[in-house]
Amino acid sequence: LHPFPTRRASDLRRQALKLARRAIEDQGDAVISSEDDALVIEPATAEVDVDLFERFHGTGTPEALERAAALYRGDFLEGANLSDGLFADWSMVERIRLHEQAADVFSKLLSYRLDAGRTEAAIDMALRLLELDPLQEHVHQRLMQLYLEQGRRGAAIEQYRVCRTTLERELGIPPEPETERLYQDIYRRRSRVALPVPDPTVRAEFMAPPPPKPGRSEERRVGKGCRAGWPPYLTKKNHNCKTNTP
Repeated sequence: LHPFPTRRASDLRRQALKLARRAIEDQGDAVISSEDDALVIEPATAEVDVDLFERFHGTGTPEALERAAALYRGDFLEGANLSDGLFADWSMVERIRLHEQAADVFSKLLSYRLDAGRTEAAIDMALRLLELDPLQEHVHQRLMQLYLEQGRRGAAIEQYRVCRTTLERELGIPPEPETERLYQDIYRRRSRVALPVPDPTVRAEFMAPPPPKPGRSEERRVGKGCRAGWPPYLTKKNHNCKTNTP
């Protein structure tokens, strides 16, 4: 991994080797070995997440990209104390390189999920992409549209505000005219409650409220109506019309 030319460095090497082997007690000797003044990791015995990530990214299929996205959980060596030295410079270059690859993975997955009509999954990937690079205004636009498709007008408006605040804070510029037009269109929309559409095949008399219960004089009138061919809606035992079919 790294040469240790001085005696002090050699002591540190032995200590690091001891800790590393303790962390992987079941196969420590097979994974890490010492060669002269260097520590060596045997490639055939170790699986490195960075190597897997780059392999899946290079494959480029939706399945491989999904696995690459699952592997990327933050910047390279995030949290490590690498303030100066050659190793710090190298790690920074690697961090930027892998960061760009992750952005490419997320962007391609966003397109795949949109094409597949997976709205909720597309929203999740758009949010991950914005966590990686909050200055991608076209992703803010897409997220606003996705929220609107779900009927989440308030979330779409809030996403515009996040976009505007981020651009003004980081770059000192307003959103693009396309973003502003999208926001104005969303803002002018109002929720509309769909009213039920009557079924034209249902006869009107069945949709009307039932007629009031008649008194005796009304019964006589309805009975005459039955004999005259009127559609009987009410019947009783003593009624002249015995059918109850409209």
